[in-house]
Amino acid sequence: MSFNHKQGVLVHLSIIIVIVVICLSVYRYIQVVDISVKTDNDTGSSTVNQINSYVNDGQQIPKIYSINPTRTDHINTLVTIKGIYLNGFEGGTAVWFENNLGESGVIEASSYVPIGATTLTFKLPNELCIKNMGESGLPCPSYMGMRPGVYKVYVQAWGISSNKLDFVISQ
Repeated sequence: MSFNHKQGVLVHLSIIIVIVVICLSVYRYIQVVDISVKTDNDTGSSTVNQINSYVNDGQQIPKIYSINPTRTDHINTLVTIKGIYLNGFEGGTAVWFENNLGESGVIEASSYVPIGATTLTFKLPNELCIKNMGESGLPCPSYMGMRPGVYKVYVQAWGISSNKLDFVISQ
């Protein structure tokens, strides 16, 4: 049996895709951990203490500590959210903005780190999709315009919602 060039490229591409999927599957179970090491100056012995583990495998509740800036007067502002357990599946996290009328819109903010995300950064668009479309490839059914006002901001990682913090668009 012989392959032509096109079939050979497809076989190589298939092998690469399988390798990437395997690597991502294994990488998902690696933990990012902060540790501290304390050395006793008298004895020279060291003690290692685990302080925090930031891995969200779908069981932890994401927590937002801060949003920067908390106020803006224009769209396309670069916004940074800091917290723990912010990572969703393969690094994707839904960031929701809820206005005072109860309307919500979402932006997908990728941590680019499948696990261990403590920071999300994104540009605030002028409109947000009202439904999290994820990687469905389907078009957004409707959009929510970002107008001046106070918004409650929260993230959803693995379908679990975080606490809410205020974000103000002034003008």
